[in-house]
Amino acid sequence: MDTNVIREIKVEKDIPFISGDELVVDTIFGSGLNRPVNGIVAKVIEEMNGSNAFVISIDIPSGLHAENPVVDKAVV
Repeated sequence: MDTNVIREIKVEKDIPFISGDELVVDTIFGSGLNRPVNGIVAKVIEEMNGSNAFVISIDIPSGLHAENPVVDKAVV
C-alpha cells in the first residue's frame, strides 16, 4: 500500500486497485455538478464506490445530485 499518493488518471489502465484498508479522498466533483457522469470519470467513481475503502468526500460525494436526485445507471 502506498501512502500519501496523488494519482493522475488519464486512461482506464491508470485506475489503481483500491483495497479495503485504504483511505480515499474524493475531490472529483462538488455540489456544482449538474450533469450525469460518464467516461473515465464514471469508471473511477464506480471503482472508488465499489471498494471497501474508507472514502472522505470534499463537498458532496461524486455522482450524487444534491438538488435534483437522478438515478444514474453509470454510477451506482
